[in-house]
Amino acid sequence: MVPPTPRQRLADKRYVAAGDRTYVIGSEDGRFTPMGWHIRGEMGGVWAHPIKLLDGYWFALDDQWIPQASSFTTGTGYVQMQFPTTAGLEVTRTEFAPDSSPVTLVGLTLRNSENTTRSVKLTMDSRSEIMSAYPWGWTTPSAKAFNGPDTGSYDPSTGTLIFKESGSEPKPWYAAIRASVAPDEGLTGSDYWGPIAEDERAGYLENGNGTGGSLRWNLSDANLQQQPRWCFPERLPTSCKHGPHTGFSGR
Repeated sequence: MVPPTPRQRLADKRYVAAGDRTYVIGSEDGRFTPMGWHIRGEMGGVWAHPIKLLDGYWFALDDQWIPQASSFTTGTGYVQMQFPTTAGLEVTRTEFAPDSSPVTLVGLTLRNSENTTRSVKLTMDSRSEIMSAYPWGWTTPSAKAFNGPDTGSYDPSTGTLIFKESGSEPKPWYAAIRASVAPDEGLTGSDYWGPIAEDERAGYLENGNGTGGSLRWNLSDANLQQQPRWCFPERLPTSCKHGPHTGFSGR
């Protein structure tokens, strides 16, 4: 294991967790700031190259957005971030992309260090961006013109958020988010931005047409152990609405 990155300037440092089918690019503080110049602001997030799936995702505990990471570690095939204690819980996020599957795994570990029984509301907001790697921001047509607006839906039978392109001629690309622990609620709409303030959203929208979604869990003390809760952003083939990885638990 590579030693943790020094705590200074994590927001200025980039990371990648990559398999041979997908990868995730973000900042070492756990955020997904707009980055890149071929399609300005759109080169981070989750990709099943050559298709982008998500701009990013963010977690909250008891309606408090988990702050920026305090340390970052990279190991063989994975990355891990430690966050400040939030809502009385210690928080670790682990990410990796297994080879041979169009899936990125995000594991959230919540640990109750107090000798008390408690529960917590866990929220995961995500922003879709169903986008091809070409055309670029300055080509004709441009990336924004070529890639139509996204729409989102929630399937309560599988606990899955599904994003796809809308319009008269939508591209045959889909993305989905599901978890190893079924959420209690799933919502979609353009207002779901996680902790991204309204005056910071322009960089995500300059070339993007994404939308939002939110998954929510009510966790009891029995869930607040050191086993991570896994979430699976993935690319779905056009012939399989719910994807080929419904049974993959992430363990």
